[in-house]
Amino acid sequence: MKRLSYIFMMAACAATLLCSCSKAKTITPSSDSVTFAITGGEKSISVAADGNYNINECPEWVKAETTDTALIVSVGQNTTGAPRECTIKLVGDNVEVPIIIRQADKCTYITPAVSEVTFPKEGGTQEIAIDTDGANITVNCPEGV
Repeated sequence: MKRLSYIFMMAACAATLLCSCSKAKTITPSSDSVTFAITGGEKSISVAADGNYNINECPEWVKAETTDTALIVSVGQNTTGAPRECTIKLVGDNVEVPIIIRQADKCTYITPAVSEVTFPKEGGTQEIAIDTDGANITVNCPEGV
């Protein structure tokens, strides 16, 4: 009798493992694209799937991983001088869902903390905080300023 219980328990465990490892037949992400600033970062897309799925190959500038409910994508700073774009695919059982990854090559906004600076007649220097999604910003001033 103990042997029969053991065999039944092993069969139940095997069935559970087979079911939990089944490939997804449907994969539904909350978005079909992710866009990053030049500085990079990490973003998450919610994913509903009825089983397991994989990510096809990513280019070297993209890191992508999955959790039970999300696709997490991260990229580093874009130093190429050109915008970057690729498509990765979430792959299940006879289903492939494309996700477009984009990254800017320039900042998209520059906002100084103040809009006007006044100096005394003897001159001087002032530091101005700037909010931006870019990197390596240079300031060009007229000669003598």
